[in-house]
Amino acid sequence: MTMYRHDDNATFDARNIIPTRHTGMTLTPNPFVDYRDRYRGAMLGTAIGDALGRAAEGRSPGNIRRAFGELTDFRPWPGWTGGPTGTFTDDTEMALCIAQSLVERRTVDPGDLADRFRAWGRIGRGMGSATRAACRRIGDGFAWYEAGSDSAGNGAAMRAAPIGLFDAVDMDALATDAATTAVVTHNHPTAVASTVITAYTVAHLLHTPVGRFDADELLAGIVEVIAGVEDPALPERRDPRSVVTLVQRIRDVFAMRDRSLEEIFALTRNGAFVLESLPAALAAFLSSPEDPERIIVAAVNGGYDADTVGAMAGAFAGAYHGESSLPGRWVGDVEFPSGLKGVADELLGLTGMGPLPTPIENPAADEYDPIVIDGRRWITQVHSDSAVLQPDEAHDIRLMPHPTAARELVR
Repeated sequence: MTMYRHDDNATFDARNIIPTRHTGMTLTPNPFVDYRDRYRGAMLGTAIGDALGRAAEGRSPGNIRRAFGELTDFRPWPGWTGGPTGTFTDDTEMALCIAQSLVERRTVDPGDLADRFRAWGRIGRGMGSATRAACRRIGDGFAWYEAGSDSAGNGAAMRAAPIGLFDAVDMDALATDAATTAVVTHNHPTAVASTVITAYTVAHLLHTPVGRFDADELLAGIVEVIAGVEDPALPERRDPRSVVTLVQRIRDVFAMRDRSLEEIFALTRNGAFVLESLPAALAAFLSSPEDPERIIVAAVNGGYDADTVGAMAGAFAGAYHGESSLPGRWVGDVEFPSGLKGVADELLGLTGMGPLPTPIENPAADEYDPIVIDGRRWITQVHSDSAVLQPDEAHDIRLMPHPTAARELVR
């Protein structure tokens, strides 16, 4: 089978592939890092890469050049799930589901997360086939550990940034939590491994002062955090006779980091197979680690699954450089900025590395006014319109915005 496509009949108890580690691996907070800026940067970077890459999704690099020259600015998105310039897709929406579950539950609660995914699945933008199948199974009554598909697609890794923010110090907890969020929709070991590595990379970069990034140090950490996590050798799409593990492919990218991105992307292919997209996102970061704009532009102009490669590279760029170093035109135009920044602040408050945010007395409506269904459950006007849902049909849908703002609006 093609490993990045799901097997609709491959449903089993996935709890046995969630690592339970006791390695003592930790990361140390750095007193010279502005964590509020970094946390906001990681969430905004995810959304910015997703929104920028959306216009390039499915296109080859040559097609992107013919259509846009170099794609450096957001484009409007037409269609029934469309939106204005700066609109993001499932990569960011699912990351928000995870972030808001963490804020409300203060732990990884896979049952709550499955419920959020199921509700989001009715109105979400651009979801992949494995995620769609998992949401359907959850709706049919499957437990969270039975719903996932046997897919090595990137749908779990793309949404992992909030785990790197929540478990920014304890890497044993990070590995377990990242894997738990993955198996709800993707129970293939490579999907699990990719989610752990993505979350770890975000956490590692959070603590790294700008200008002090060391590629060898990051690679060593990736190898250490993945110890004890299954990482099987899989056939490559470009040559099915060749098999490679995810860590081997990541090692290849690090070894090639001084070569052109065109040469590296010829190896990675940048597709929805996570053996391709996560190495491609890392390659984009390694190509210009001190230039956050260049990281994201390079990621999306590599084409193919451009929004997801962009979302992951954007999370890395934002975690390392922070909101303050992301281009203002992107931060100003991306969809739902107050919600992204608000949930980042709340995640930071939970870690003890920053203050808990104070409740918002008169929260701005943001560009997407919420429809309050009850004290916890609500949707936004644009989603309601897009899905042709009435409030009484959407009582169980919980999405966006900033949870504190939502609580204040309910009052």
